[in-house]
Amino acid sequence: MQVRIDIWEQKRETAKMIAYELKVELEEVRTFCSFEELEKNGKKRKPDLILLYEGESDTWAVQSLGRLKGDSVLEKIPVMVIASSAEENEKIKCLDGGAEGFLTEPLGMMELHSYIYAVMRSYKGTKPEEHTVCSGDLRIFQSECRCFAGDRELALCPSEIGILTVLVEHAGAVLSSYQIANEMKKRGVRISHETVKARIHTLKSKLPDGKNQLRTVRGIGYQFEKKDRNARKS
Repeated sequence: MQVRIDIWEQKRETAKMIAYELKVELEEVRTFCSFEELEKNGKKRKPDLILLYEGESDTWAVQSLGRLKGDSVLEKIPVMVIASSAEENEKIKCLDGGAEGFLTEPLGMMELHSYIYAVMRSYKGTKPEEHTVCSGDLRIFQSECRCFAGDRELALCPSEIGILTVLVEHAGAVLSSYQIANEMKKRGVRISHETVKARIHTLKSKLPDGKNQLRTVRGIGYQFEKKDRNARKS
């Protein structure tokens, strides 16, 4: 699932790190420090989700949310608030004001991705069994960007799920990091071959039997263990 995210930050570059991390995984991320910029660009290309990044004020997010929900261009876009700190009263006001989520820092990127996709699943009403790829007890729900080993959900980031999907669909074949990156590009995800190598390294530790399921063929590439004649799609 590709998600277009616009970040409206209270002060310019305060959300720099979160924006960078999201771009690595989601690609289409833009940052703005004024409502006018956000609205102008929203007219050209509406985002799927807006993140309000509050750095200091305990009223900025509430006020900004009110402007978003009252704007004819952006009113139907789901909004999540990220705050450096917040009182319970502010959280309640934001949630009552229409925010789909309210998170406070420190915030891990895996946690943020989980909240983003939970919001998008709820907002778009994605059916859990659409667009699945399976191998043995491993099931990848591409439209939801979720992966299960049996009944247990694995904590994989979007690029890890994309790379794993490519490998499972080509189970038994040895693919180089360049081939995997090119396949991801065809699916609308830009990723470097070096990032592919790094993500496969983490996949080996995150999959229940990753060291055996994902094999590194020295000097050539990577191979996913072929359990079925073909990876099953539905």
